[in-house]
Amino acid sequence: MRPLWGVLVVLAGCASVRVQTHRPKTPLNAAAIVVYPVKLTGWAPPDWRTFEVGQRAVSAVLGEASSRLQIVGPTEFQVMKWEEDSWVGCTALPQLIKSGVLPARSVILRIQVEKRVASSTQEARDAKGRARAASALEETTWVGHAEVLAPADRQVLVEVDGETHTDPFQEAPPEAEFDPAPALTSLVERLAVEATRRVLATAGDQVGPPEAVVLAESPALTAGFPDREVASFDALTAELWLQNRARYLTPWLTDTQAAKVAKQPPGLWVVKAPTAPSIESGDLIITVDGVPASRSLLARKRLQATPVPVRVRRGAQEFDTTIP
Repeated sequence: MRPLWGVLVVLAGCASVRVQTHRPKTPLNAAAIVVYPVKLTGWAPPDWRTFEVGQRAVSAVLGEASSRLQIVGPTEFQVMKWEEDSWVGCTALPQLIKSGVLPARSVILRIQVEKRVASSTQEARDAKGRARAASALEETTWVGHAEVLAPADRQVLVEVDGETHTDPFQEAPPEAEFDPAPALTSLVERLAVEATRRVLATAGDQVGPPEAVVLAESPALTAGFPDREVASFDALTAELWLQNRARYLTPWLTDTQAAKVAKQPPGLWVVKAPTAPSIESGDLIITVDGVPASRSLLARKRLQATPVPVRVRRGAQEFDTTIP
């Protein structure tokens, strides 16, 4: 097992991430990670935007650790006190107990990002030095902090600090079509990945079964947090908005797939089912073991190495089956 403590600085383009880890008071054999909703400060984003940024953080954690750690996502519990360092700050503990995980082997991941905007004005002058035109420029800096806590003893195990700048002169990346702030999303994902890798350094060598289904999240939950602007959309604009939200939650979807997922009620849309013969592409998993479906819950159940009961909607029909 690699040591948990140390310092690492990672540089990539105009973004920088600094990771600092601390020696645990007692040996930590991590078995579970609880991912808090992402806290966004320095602006007032609509609730749906905060929600979906948090989902991208969960996806990053799942991509790193779903085969080795039990992961509890923010749709499965409530946070009462975000700054509280013990288990009394949230309702995630029952989820861990149901999964057979000891609280002492569980950690919490909290990510917060602040938006900082610097404004400047540039003037154009003629040959005689007279002002002819002026333009205002804004440069946005996203400053993020992630921390991994051991709530059993209120200890911070990992701290990740990072920031990234949005260049107003840089051409917008392709994902800007469906992502209002690609730099923010990228920073949140990097913070989540770096923190999760340090937790994995303390985990055992057990590896879960290979992926049985390839899933995309329905944006219906995002749409459950409407704001005034979204509520005023006409039918066509609302449809395009949902398709973009589907693409944000699952960026690798094709336009055709995103259009199909956008029409689904809350659940997990099946893109592929290579090792689940009772599930087909186009199915919608609406519950996992009787609970509203989420990718983190399904991944946790599959780590228990027993068939997972799910309820599936196929067209106008619903039926119960299992995922191996």
